[in-house]
Amino acid sequence: MILFETRRLKVIKASFDYVEDYYREFTNEICRYQYPDAFSSLEDAKELLGYFKKEMNQGKMLELMLLDKDEKFVGSMEAFGLKEDDIEVGLWIRKDSHGAGYGYEALCGLIDFLNRHYPRPFYIYEADERNTASVHLVNKLKNEKGDVNDVTTESGKKLRLTVFRILAQ
Repeated sequence: MILFETRRLKVIKASFDYVEDYYREFTNEICRYQYPDAFSSLEDAKELLGYFKKEMNQGKMLELMLLDKDEKFVGSMEAFGLKEDDIEVGLWIRKDSHGAGYGYEALCGLIDFLNRHYPRPFYIYEADERNTASVHLVNKLKNEKGDVNDVTTESGKKLRLTVFRILAQ
């Protein structure tokens, strides 16, 4: 089921129909500057997707898949904390689709969707300061730069996350 569309993307709720792409494309390179790690198995991807679907059914979050107009899997994005004061958004785009503007298009679409259905004055977006593409993406939107937090993940990755507030437009 299509949740919303942008000029070039169909955005759907997470679907097991695309779990193999979700697993295969979320590589160590893609998540290098993100809290989660690449999946160690397809079963791990299925388990996480199942958990996200349960959380969505409870109205706590959105786990979304990005498809191009030919329904090729392009990436994933999410909104956490739908029942809380602060909603945090994030996304990733598969490697062979980098540089095509899909991240900006998807994030703008998500912010528009959230403004209509879960309005807040701003949405939280965290980006590691070394992830220049992610920082560049959020700086295309009206935002306020917040704190920088040093984080060590459970797997030992060291991140330096800048908290941005994407202002509702």
